[in-house]
Amino acid sequence: MGPATRKRPNITRISALSLSLACLLLVIHKFQSENRMGIPSIMRDAWTNRMNSPLIASPAEDQKILNARNCTQEGVRAGVKAASIACVTSAVPTLVACRTIPWAKANLNYTAQALIISAASIAAYFITADKTILECARRNTKYDKSA
Repeated sequence: MGPATRKRPNITRISALSLSLACLLLVIHKFQSENRMGIPSIMRDAWTNRMNSPLIASPAEDQKILNARNCTQEGVRAGVKAASIACVTSAVPTLVACRTIPWAKANLNYTAQALIISAASIAAYFITADKTILECARRNTKYDKSA
């Protein structure tokens, strides 16, 4: 068996699907762990140590912060649901097509299949999370003269 006849090791279709799910979970973890991205440490410390501040926050500000946090969590939950549905609905036709359609069998390797599945999942996650957060923010914007 010479170097010209050596074949690459086969990756199963299940591992292509698990690769796309792993990519999706990595993106979700990265999104959740970087919630302080772009805020300098001095400002972040000032916000975290505001309990020691002589200024007293109004209840309206605390409620706005709580609403913003709830909107973000709601967006992440909706995004994960949409991404999992998109993963299944894109994985089944992709894997079936790669077994039955001759063009797909010849041209779509395991990496391409994983890319198709993960691209659909990631797009569904970010689109749904963005729409949910914006809809929740619109719901929470109320002009109150007394505040």
